[in-house]
Amino acid sequence: VLGCVSLFDHMALPAGFRVPSSTASRHQNSGRHCFCVINVWLTLGSLCIPAGATQGTVTVKLERQQYPQHDTEGMPQHKSAYYGNISIGDPPQMFEVVFDTGSGHLIIPHAACKSATCQAHRRYSALRSTTGRDISSDGDVIYGNGPRDQIEVGFGTGAVTGIFKRDKVCLGNNNQGLSTHDISLATTRATVLLQKNSTRKKAPLGPLSLEDETDDVDVEPLLEEKPADAASGCLTLDFVGAIEMSDDPFSEFSFDGVMGLSLSSLAHTEAMSLMEAGGKSGAWKVPQVQQRMFAIFLATSDDEESEITFGGFKPERIAPGKAVSWCKTVQAKMGHWQVPIKDMRVAGRRFQGCEDGTCFAVIDSGTSLLGVPSPFLTPLVDLLRHPARGGGKLTPRHCGSLLPRLEIELETFTLVLEPRDYSRPETFEEPQQNGEKPQCVPMLMHIDLPEPLNPKTLILGEPLLQRYYTIFDSSDSPRIGFAEARHSKPKAPATFATSGTRQYSEKR
Repeated sequence: VLGCVSLFDHMALPAGFRVPSSTASRHQNSGRHCFCVINVWLTLGSLCIPAGATQGTVTVKLERQQYPQHDTEGMPQHKSAYYGNISIGDPPQMFEVVFDTGSGHLIIPHAACKSATCQAHRRYSALRSTTGRDISSDGDVIYGNGPRDQIEVGFGTGAVTGIFKRDKVCLGNNNQGLSTHDISLATTRATVLLQKNSTRKKAPLGPLSLEDETDDVDVEPLLEEKPADAASGCLTLDFVGAIEMSDDPFSEFSFDGVMGLSLSSLAHTEAMSLMEAGGKSGAWKVPQVQQRMFAIFLATSDDEESEITFGGFKPERIAPGKAVSWCKTVQAKMGHWQVPIKDMRVAGRRFQGCEDGTCFAVIDSGTSLLGVPSPFLTPLVDLLRHPARGGGKLTPRHCGSLLPRLEIELETFTLVLEPRDYSRPETFEEPQQNGEKPQCVPMLMHIDLPEPLNPKTLILGEPLLQRYYTIFDSSDSPRIGFAEARHSKPKAPATFATSGTRQYSEKR
């Protein structure tokens, strides 16, 4: 049973060192004692990541789309999404996708989709690819114009219906030459790309055939392919060509689709899981222990770039003196990157609701805020609300204090978020006349997840991923590694635009 492991401790072991089976080790790291039982598989190198862990990896630069949403008073709030570039087919068709740990499939608009939502994005055409294939839901290649199996994928917000495709997919192309779209939104709901379900549907009358795939997509400019990283970053992947996409939220995005990075059980088949297919095909040239590993770094200023690395992680992204602490995931069959919460504290006080160990957290790169169950919303807001620093007109920097902290205790590690990570100033339409001190309020999102997910599940998105360099390992014993991220400068407090009322949460 693996408890808390400081990865750099193992990296420092001398060459050829072998740990006997069932040896218990005790480490002290940053004033914290960690215990682990190292089984025989450790001697085979399953935790011995070489010091040159970045060699052979594939890194994709991520762009941040920050777009306005409006509350019920018409005042802007800002949400964000991080997307990067891929190419599909030969010759390559270029797309921008969100790399989403909360969903299981690559989903790209298909040329057969004629809705305004699809046509606002780049669409995939198998007719333009020499390597593209139509496949059944079981992965068998389909020839001719017979009926197509369909799949419906439901998200926390919105849904997609698509057909099964197979083609060459390449990661890590530069983003030059890709255009972006200016998006102006008017919605009261936060966007959550957390996959709820996927259902296979048979198309009995064969409503979609290759003949429906007209080439009106060719009127869009072909985008220049850019060189990939040193490792190829290319693989054959089964994916979903979307023929129907709900307007909410997909019409609101400047990027084209979603690259799912969940555990493979959330995908329809393992051949549709990027990490399973990429690791088996050698898309990143790394040792076997790293083949199903990726890491996410989210920038906090314009002086650095966000990125996702496949096949390992970058030690230089970890703050000096810090190490990686690993936590095992639970309920892997559900497919989400889910960890148990032992306890939760606000300003040092225990939060009533998670003290009995019945809470969980899903780490989700497709969620821009912190999501909490509805029974937790008001108590957490009351506890996390705090006076703004200084006077005059409120700005985000008024919420840069150190307290109150939100501490989420996991099995082997405690995640700590400070006001600069989760809060924004509260403002009023009229100048304050009653002497009330200006306040900072937490940016929380109300999410009640459907079964079979536990109702006491938190969704930890962008605020967590900015503070911690996060490593996802979907090996046979899935785990998540957390290390305080190294940033070029301290994070500025949250820059969300503020509303003119005391609306402190976004509701789905």
